[in-house]
Amino acid sequence: MTGNAPEPRRACSDSPPPLPGAGEGPGVREGSQKRFLTPFLCLVAALVVLPACRPPAPLTPLPWDVIPPPARMPTYEELAHRHNRHVEHLERLWSRATITVRWRENGRQRWEQADSSNVILDLPHRVAVAIGSSAPGVGTIMWLGSDEDRYWLFDLYNDKTLYWGHHETVGMPGTKQLAIPVHPRDLPRLLGVLKIDADTPGRVNWDPVWGGYVLEPWHGRYRVVVDRERALPLRVDLLDAEGWSVLQALLTSPRSLDMAGLEPWEHPTIATRVDIAVIGSDDELILQLRGVDPTPGPRRLNPAQFDLETLMRQFRPDEVIQLDEPVQ
Repeated sequence: MTGNAPEPRRACSDSPPPLPGAGEGPGVREGSQKRFLTPFLCLVAALVVLPACRPPAPLTPLPWDVIPPPARMPTYEELAHRHNRHVEHLERLWSRATITVRWRENGRQRWEQADSSNVILDLPHRVAVAIGSSAPGVGTIMWLGSDEDRYWLFDLYNDKTLYWGHHETVGMPGTKQLAIPVHPRDLPRLLGVLKIDADTPGRVNWDPVWGGYVLEPWHGRYRVVVDRERALPLRVDLLDAEGWSVLQALLTSPRSLDMAGLEPWEHPTIATRVDIAVIGSDDELILQLRGVDPTPGPRRLNPAQFDLETLMRQFRPDEVIQLDEPVQ
């Protein structure tokens, strides 16, 4: 993809503290109409939300100017270390979020928005995303998450179903698959909050359209485009086994996060808008972060939020579907 134009563990208590966004429960306002998001989240599409006044504006396409490379190309190791300084002290993160889904249906561009969501990370592996709406009586309608070994999705609206599986079986032929393009385990990488492996070999190229350096570790299935001045991530691609991009995240609106005890230049810097596109389709997921907290306390980040057994006791699903099982 280089040079191509961008398209736009278990908590001890049986009674965990209230989960963010879940205070009103999964109930739905009387007379609400289900809206099925296809193909995003099509398996358990539950965003019964009222659209905001307008969806977020698409990112302005980059000009087709060819930007020449610098006279001296830095090494992969040098750029990886420069990139990693921006997330050196970032271990946890809590944020409010607006999640927008765009897709094309019957020749028309469609979109839905969950304006009362939360993104919670205990890096590098533990992820929780509470998808919800501020509309009366809606609350949290979907909960995605992962730990070191497993991933899960609670559909709290369509008959309260839990889907879960092990990371090692994702994409394995003959097994059930969660019909969402972004697995919870991949979210930290797509948000640009994980370090690039600087201790193993990798290669660096120049992207003349983005005007940035392209870093690709030899043993990783991702590549990162960083800017020329600060090595901040501009784009993250997840790759298939043959090295082709399957997901592409555009990272914009960077923000420095204040952390006590650090000098200003040591504060983490992350993107607060991430546009994730499925390569080869018109489908897009947009995350807009606000109120980002890099040092969340126990009321915002709690082990219960990343523990599948505790979440099952909290949400009490009526049906449990294990995705590792062979397709019948």
